[in-house]
Amino acid sequence: LNDDNSVDRAFAAGAEEYVAKPINWAVLRQRIRLILERQHTLASLQKSEGQLRSVTDATADALISVDSSGAINFWNRGAERVFGYSEAEIMGRPIILLVPKELRRDFEDAFKQAVLTEELRFPEQGIESIGLRQDGESFPIAISIAVWKVSGSLSFSAVIRDISERKMVMEGTGLFDVHIIEQIMAIWSRVS
Repeated sequence: LNDDNSVDRAFAAGAEEYVAKPINWAVLRQRIRLILERQHTLASLQKSEGQLRSVTDATADALISVDSSGAINFWNRGAERVFGYSEAEIMGRPIILLVPKELRRDFEDAFKQAVLTEELRFPEQGIESIGLRQDGESFPIAISIAVWKVSGSLSFSAVIRDISERKMVMEGTGLFDVHIIEQIMAIWSRVS
């Protein structure tokens, strides 16, 4: 920060608010350096967030995160397509809105247990269940869930796939052993 251009950039970024009179140039240089580092870090974070949002919005699957109270804090475009709620409509609202009434008590019990233990009792390959669209339609879903902690805050993230078409195909095949079909589909999804 020995050139006038760096000092000018720092003042343009708001450094003058931190300058004590009389000016101690060593302190000023350090504060300017910190301001410029923070701006660079913020720009890098915004770029990374933009890249992540682009990737998550490109998937057809619903990607949803909730905090330990069950409030939705991440919602991608796939979730909009699957459940029918826009991001603006659903952010901050309870995840229980996506669960049919007949499954809510079990869901709430499992969620409370997961928050208490900070872990999930969930098969690694995920499970199948029933979701609830904004229009009230129930539909079959496949869910994979992860629990994670950042700065002491517990969060849950889910990848949710609408499997309505797959279920219709399986029912229409005339095969009676659904487990065989599911195993074939699992093998096929690993291969493709």
